[in-house]
Amino acid sequence: MFNRDLYLDFLAKKNKRPLFSCMWEPMINPSDEIIKLARENNLIHPEDVQPLHILNIARSVLKTLLDLKGDLPVALQASGGHQWLEAICGCKIMASNGQIWASNNGENTLDGFLNLPVSVEWEEKLISCHEEIVQFSKGICFAALPVLHGPIDILSAYLGTENLAYAFYDEPDKLKRAIKKAGDVFIRVGKKLVNALIPHEKGYCGRMYIYTKKPCITLQNDNSYLASPEMFKEYLEPVEQSIIKSFPSTVYHMHNTSLHLGNIVADYKMDAIQMSVDPGGIPLEKQIDVFEQMKEKTPLILSCWSFEDMEYLRSNLTPQGLALTYIPEPDGCTINKDGAFDEFGLWQEMYDNWIESYSNKNMSSNI
Repeated sequence: MFNRDLYLDFLAKKNKRPLFSCMWEPMINPSDEIIKLARENNLIHPEDVQPLHILNIARSVLKTLLDLKGDLPVALQASGGHQWLEAICGCKIMASNGQIWASNNGENTLDGFLNLPVSVEWEEKLISCHEEIVQFSKGICFAALPVLHGPIDILSAYLGTENLAYAFYDEPDKLKRAIKKAGDVFIRVGKKLVNALIPHEKGYCGRMYIYTKKPCITLQNDNSYLASPEMFKEYLEPVEQSIIKSFPSTVYHMHNTSLHLGNIVADYKMDAIQMSVDPGGIPLEKQIDVFEQMKEKTPLILSCWSFEDMEYLRSNLTPQGLALTYIPEPDGCTINKDGAFDEFGLWQEMYDNWIESYSNKNMSSNI
């Protein structure tokens, strides 16, 4: 169950043990109900998506989250895999084989993106779906803003990652204008979503289950791994700072592929940072020092794909300002044709045992 006082200690970096929970957000996938909406050429149009479709996913997710143990709050969002800001910025939305993604409209250039009109229809659909979730969650749990990909992620969807990488060198001025355009849309739409939120438990919650005292938005730029620290400061930091200044509270989602930018982001002094500790990169032991430096500045939630990684981080990081969350493997549950979760799979017993073993309030890290 969510313990507000414990979480406030975490935000103040006074917690005597790490917080523990499950990070279910990456597991919220589109249901068959939504995928089947795709028309010719796998296209989805704003009129195809109804708030009820999003609400059905939220109901299933709520049942899952309420059955899980942990220190983080329960929050619902208007998700289901939708690429909301990409659609609003003019990208085509495609669906096939259980996935939804954004694509360009046939002209994957910066000029094409800068000339794209903003889609009022997609913006209105997002607002209506979000408001449905807010009303459904009222008095039950937190309602969070849905996934809003950051400016560089929107451009990656439109240009393609390779073209985006070249744009840093070939068209720097146009790229900066495009990043600003996407950032301005982020701010304008984000403000409408934040204004619709209703407080719960004397506060609010981000989509990564980060509790804040003020209405919050989750900022991310996953494709920032393409940028060196110097490039990040030149191209992205001005827009990110503008976004942060536009909202009462901001939390940050990032991946360890952008670990070289971790201290820059931590210097923003936001309420918290959630970092997905993805496998396949540099050895975990070489990431520890950066994690410790980051959480000295900003509370840090590290989301892992294995209990072994969680245990390593618990044992090698100080507890103050640290939370550890487990991401179930993609095959860790069964999703039926209605998008509901039939069973958790074997990982739930392991997760429950892990939580029971390490949630003693007097327990601290081994260092």
